[in-house]
Amino acid sequence: MSKAIAMIGTDPKGQGGIASVVRTYSDAGLFAKHHIYYINSHVAGSSYKKCMVFIYGLIQFLFYCCMGRVNIVHLQMASYGSFMRKFVFFLIARIFRIKTIVHIHGAEFELFYREKSREFQKKMVQYVLSNADVVIALSNKWNEQLRGICNKSNVITIYNPIASPAVSFAVREKNVLLFLGHVGDRKGTFDLIRAMPDVIKLNPAVQLKIGGTGQIEAARQLAVELKVEAHVEFLGWVVGEDKERLLNSATLLLLPSYNEGLPMSILEAMAHGLPVIASDVGGIPEALACCVTECIVQPGDVLDLANKINHLLSDDALREDIARKLQQTVVEKFDVEVVANELTQLYNRLLEVK
Repeated sequence: MSKAIAMIGTDPKGQGGIASVVRTYSDAGLFAKHHIYYINSHVAGSSYKKCMVFIYGLIQFLFYCCMGRVNIVHLQMASYGSFMRKFVFFLIARIFRIKTIVHIHGAEFELFYREKSREFQKKMVQYVLSNADVVIALSNKWNEQLRGICNKSNVITIYNPIASPAVSFAVREKNVLLFLGHVGDRKGTFDLIRAMPDVIKLNPAVQLKIGGTGQIEAARQLAVELKVEAHVEFLGWVVGEDKERLLNSATLLLLPSYNEGLPMSILEAMAHGLPVIASDVGGIPEALACCVTECIVQPGDVLDLANKINHLLSDDALREDIARKLQQTVVEKFDVEVVANELTQLYNRLLEVK
């Protein structure tokens, strides 16, 4: 069997950004083109199930290494437990002198390194980033942060990919606000609910639809306390045709996060021509560079969030203009063909280096 690339990450059938990115790569034909073995290092479920998946993934990887089948290992890495799991794979790759790509996804990676890690964990992070052949950052801002950790020039920026809808049947409603993601503090879900009273004053028919899992009961209780529960609907985790319908019918996508990488929900909204209001964190300002004034808020600024929502709800022409600009940005920077081509060039360059 010919040599190949081993990509290691969470179960692509699961929830979250890494799973979505990996599915996008696979659907675009990247795995077939480069003979990529995908190895699950993590799966949702019980601790026993997670442990068995991790061990089985290690056995698979060791087998491929011992058989000389792997030229490159591409690690889809986040923070905390994800980093610790990928660290083991990274060490094995180093032992077998396999070229390594470390693809950093964790929204809280900087926080994980600076504030949440003990000294030995910081040394582990420094070791991985400094000894990887290539470190991939999701944005130029993250690129600078990662260079500050490893102090090397092996960091490059490759954005997350999104497959543009083949046909858009968007018939947008007038007062539907959409949130997609984990319900909790980091994603700014509670700030979004706190903004609702000021939004309702000017838009009495507005509805906030929250698609995601997490701290649902706490969010529901906050909505009751603020007397906005009639305007907030909790949908659970949304996928497939249900997500497509929401992306094609909502008025605005909202993501007032405190930490992010390059959220797939924003890229999905952009590809569908859905205007976005989101926080000035991670790669979001780069994604929304064409409409920063109208669409970017500071984390925790509930009043500005409400004002920007009201402003966009009141101006149909402005929303249409923003939608066109965001779709054009996707074509130029985030379309899966563009991003896959960048990965292809990276793989080929590493394969050529002896």
